[in-house]
Amino acid sequence: MIPPANDPDPLRPSPELPPEIVENMIQEYDAEILFSDYLVGHLIQMLKEKGLYNRTLVILLADHGEEFYEHRGWLHGRNLYGPSLWVPLIVHFPSSPFPPQRVETQVSLVDIYPTILRTLGLNIPDEFAGNDIRPGSSVLETRKEIYSELLDPEDPYRFFALIDRPHKAIQLTKAGNELSFELYDRLQDPAEKHNLTGPGSTLETSYREAVDSAKNRLQENALEAETVENLSADVIERLKGLGYLN
Repeated sequence: MIPPANDPDPLRPSPELPPEIVENMIQEYDAEILFSDYLVGHLIQMLKEKGLYNRTLVILLADHGEEFYEHRGWLHGRNLYGPSLWVPLIVHFPSSPFPPQRVETQVSLVDIYPTILRTLGLNIPDEFAGNDIRPGSSVLETRKEIYSELLDPEDPYRFFALIDRPHKAIQLTKAGNELSFELYDRLQDPAEKHNLTGPGSTLETSYREAVDSAKNRLQENALEAETVENLSADVIERLKGLGYLN
């Protein structure tokens, strides 16, 4: 079942559905994950049978999560809460010197390309925002925060999230004016239900300053984006097919 459309105003809740329908939607989503798991397993088995597995870099990831009304919205592209941001990231390195392990350090999807480059013995261009996150990389010891942003050039709303351990700040603005600021303790409140902001909160003040500083740094380091007019017709059609252009 396709859920109802989200309300265009992110401060208003989207239409709600009965719990039994939501549960059915979640089961359908889980079934898709199970089928994807089967296909990945089939691919890995084929690589092993052909003697290619230990020569192949395999990266399993997703571009976003999905929300099932945990924060009054559906699917993705509406907010920056955990259900929309948390994605799997599983890496098999060719002829890996790294034993199987779970890395606790926060990482970002912008780290994928630099990690591929370093695995292939190539240098990471200076203008890249991401880092090499192979086990033993210094960034896994020093990184303190990551960022996420949700914006559309044709939409006045902009979400910005700063995530560290243990807190997460989410700012919503409209045409540059702040509409809301939320702060969560992700260790004590992983579902992000208890907003820690309020009068006299020194923690809120600290994270407001951190968000402003992060946004300024990202703006200073931003590369000049190509306009749609400068892209080829083929690239535009591919971006439309992926949902990045209307």
